[in-house]
Amino acid sequence: MIKALILVIACSLLFACTTTESSSDTIGAKIILDQPIQTAVIGQSLEFRVDDFPVESNAFPRIFFQGTFTTATGQTMEVQTILPAKYDLRGTEEAPETWLYIPRLGAFYNPFTRSAHHGSFMGTIAPILELSDGQIVNGNQTPYSLEIKPSLSFMKFEPMHADCGNPALRLLPSMPYRMLVGVSGIAATKFVYEISNINGVDGAHEPIIHEYEQPTDFDILGQSEPLVFNEIPEDSRMSVVSIRVKAYDANGVMVENALPMSLHRPMEVQYDGKYELAQLLEPVPVSSCIAGGPQTSVSYEETTSETKQNSVSMNISNSWSNENAQVRFQSNSQGISVGESVSVSKSTSMSTERETSNAWGLGYTESESNSVSFESSNGSNWSSNVAQGQSEEGFSSDFEKQFGSENTTITVDNSWEISIPFIAKVGGKNVVSNGVTEGHSNGVSSGQSNGKSTSKNYTMGSSNEQGKSFGTVTSHSQSSNLSGSYALASEQEVSQSESMGKTIDRTWNISQGQEFEDSQTEAGSRSVNETIVTSNTLETTSSISGSIPTGQFGMFYRQSSRWVREAEVVTFDLCGKANYMASIYFNEWKWSVELANGPSCPPKSTLPKASCMIEPCE
Repeated sequence: MIKALILVIACSLLFACTTTESSSDTIGAKIILDQPIQTAVIGQSLEFRVDDFPVESNAFPRIFFQGTFTTATGQTMEVQTILPAKYDLRGTEEAPETWLYIPRLGAFYNPFTRSAHHGSFMGTIAPILELSDGQIVNGNQTPYSLEIKPSLSFMKFEPMHADCGNPALRLLPSMPYRMLVGVSGIAATKFVYEISNINGVDGAHEPIIHEYEQPTDFDILGQSEPLVFNEIPEDSRMSVVSIRVKAYDANGVMVENALPMSLHRPMEVQYDGKYELAQLLEPVPVSSCIAGGPQTSVSYEETTSETKQNSVSMNISNSWSNENAQVRFQSNSQGISVGESVSVSKSTSMSTERETSNAWGLGYTESESNSVSFESSNGSNWSSNVAQGQSEEGFSSDFEKQFGSENTTITVDNSWEISIPFIAKVGGKNVVSNGVTEGHSNGVSSGQSNGKSTSKNYTMGSSNEQGKSFGTVTSHSQSSNLSGSYALASEQEVSQSESMGKTIDRTWNISQGQEFEDSQTEAGSRSVNETIVTSNTLETTSSISGSIPTGQFGMFYRQSSRWVREAEVVTFDLCGKANYMASIYFNEWKWSVELANGPSCPPKSTLPKASCMIEPCE
């Protein structure tokens, strides 16, 4: 039980907060500073050692800045700002150390001024914990000063047709983007853009250079030349690209910012690797009573096998369907339905989204120009379109008018064809560009320092200062691979067995990333057969043996159990915001066998009684 000071924090877009106290207890956690004054640039990762700070798996660590910020030009403003942090456990088992690190000082720009200004913060910092219900557990304050040195900020970064209000959280492939950067502290005359996997070039692209005769404090990329991110490799769920921008003055003084960003298809499947027991059927006797005696040994053999069918069902959120999609297939048929339910998963899209735009206090414009629309006739295969329904030809024509017809190696597209079985197949692999590191640069890789994290972070190092790193704005939920074949079944059919394969025509072969719609074809029939499992094929049912003591009776029992893998389907709009679309339930059957002994016939089974943990059940 955490003894805590619970604060209700009302936040503006900047996440500036006022607090009202509702308890007098405190957790006593405190940030320990080796140096009371730190220096950093916008976008740089910061790290702090904390004492007596709880490591909670269902809570989000934060750092609360309270004080004043004074710009280099002398403007002073009050600061009450919370920045998201990550756990990083260090030390040894005998002498553990808890650290918190902020992936970026400001998501895209100065978090205290919402601009590119540099200057100094003076005040206090405190570790806090945001609980799953939104309440804040507060630690003790520590005096703190931070000097933000001359910096480069990302003021805008979005598709050309979008109006996000803030730089995009994630990127989409084949879309022309536009980036506005601002500088503070130098009179810039040259900007150098080093961006990977753009404009049809895999890996490092030749630097794009903009030079000026007169100093300027901003520059735009994607206005006079294209900025289009390449398609994601077919065998991957997403890729992480490297973005580095440098600004120089006439004397060669340089400021930079680096931004590793994730590139996604408009729709993807996320699976956290959990494999949960959903249902136990009543144990059934599968042998006659066997009288015991001296040296009576028996082995189990399948005489009457049991047949079940692995199945899959998908429940699409009704609110998502109303806002984002045209669904023409019949609801509650063939295993895909539209309803009011939401995901029961606790570790993927929604928690990830909570850690991004809400944590940074970023507001995004809700408009048709930022939306991605989806359409499906069967629930398995989807087409998506952006740019307010503009045709692919019109979209490409606009791109050609903007940038000329010589960019023939660049593929632009405002629509995608997406198969749910395919994106489920590639759900566990990410491609990371050279120069991008998985995990915090000074901590344990993959962001897994406490063994409880379900998300990944990525960092890029500085090009001229060792030890300095720049992290990602978003956390990326870890996802595992899915495989196997499943019959597409409605909720009522999920727990049925032997007759099901004769009536179901649609199957998802996740291993191949395909759907087979006709069980009468050779490929469809083979896929259906792969979904059918029998008890006599399982090793656990062919290796059971035991002895029956004299005066006792024995009987073999077999129990069927249904296990479920739950995956989420999420979609992304042009601003990179994630939206929960659907839950997919992959149902698999397994069997266990026991030899029961007792003084009378039939002996009672000690296998668990029938129970239902995850609906639907027989």
